[in-house]
Amino acid sequence: MYLTGSQITTFLISISVMLFSAKLLGELFIKIKQPAIIGEIIAGVILGPTVLGMIFPSIFLLLFPKSHEISIALESFTTIAVVLLLLISGLEVDLAMVLRQGKKAIYTSNMGLAIPFALGFGVSYLFPNIMGIGSSSSSKFIFALFMGTALSISALPVIAKTLIDLKIFKLEIGVIIISAAMLNDLIGWLIFSVILGLIGTNNHGFTSIETMVSIIVFVLFSLTLGKKILNKIIPI
Repeated sequence: MYLTGSQITTFLISISVMLFSAKLLGELFIKIKQPAIIGEIIAGVILGPTVLGMIFPSIFLLLFPKSHEISIALESFTTIAVVLLLLISGLEVDLAMVLRQGKKAIYTSNMGLAIPFALGFGVSYLFPNIMGIGSSSSSKFIFALFMGTALSISALPVIAKTLIDLKIFKLEIGVIIISAAMLNDLIGWLIFSVILGLIGTNNHGFTSIETMVSIIVFVLFSLTLGKKILNKIIPI
């Protein structure tokens, strides 16, 4: 797949508009002593189909045309950006400090997981018609599990960026928050992999058990040996 000259120009203009808008609103929120990421998220909402796409659809399509090639390029760019943000956040995590805050992080994570899961599961299971499925549906239980898990998984990149913006990432409270969020996501995605196995939509050739084992091994490697290797290769 190759982009034409005009598609490359459109892609670069789209990226420039997004970066400029995010930076502008981010700086405005910093001025009022709020995390820059709030402004950056609002910039995304304004530039998205909810605001720009509804009020000025022609401008929205001009900036973000329905081109398969440009859509793939933008999605790849944003994916790389999120991965780099998480990589930077991970390099900043002091594993020894995380372990010292173990109990606090576990308690915080459990509460942050249990309450939204209970609400999401309870509402979806008890009032399925509100959620758009019939009360007699055989998949009601699995759907309720899915909704509870979806509400339980935190937005780790947003949490990390917020802590970095507030300059509390390396403080005790920041370590507790990011550790709890990491545990929250780990448990949530493990549950989610089981749900995918139950509904038969795990299209990557992995069983639920294999997926869970892979996640656990990757996380343990990343927080121990992988972190040491990266610190040797990229001293910070």
